[in-house]
Amino acid sequence: WLLVEEKSMRLLLFRQGVPEVDHALGELDPLACQHEIRACVGAWQARVSQPSALAWWLSMPTEEVEDWMPLVDGAVGECCLNQSLPTWAESSEQGATADLINVPSALQQLALLALHQEER
Repeated sequence: WLLVEEKSMRLLLFRQGVPEVDHALGELDPLACQHEIRACVGAWQARVSQPSALAWWLSMPTEEVEDWMPLVDGAVGECCLNQSLPTWAESSEQGATADLINVPSALQQLALLALHQEER
């Protein structure tokens, strides 16, 4: 998973639903991050006796996902599992200019989404 939180970005790597790597990325630009991400993924897969293709989830605003799609290498069987995260934000006022309050971070949203999926 590639997770974006308030001016920071993290690469989370899971195997069979268990998080094994939480790596903070130094850059926010997709092109600048690709080398660092692939190096981290390569080191992680080198530790596994049978590395498998990755399924990516890019946890970021929908309009930014396309910028990061070059990370997904379909030639080696990788795929993108993105789906829209539920919106838990409630507006503090009625109207188009209302500020949003109580918006969980991307990591909190992922945790809540995982709990929701387990309940199904």
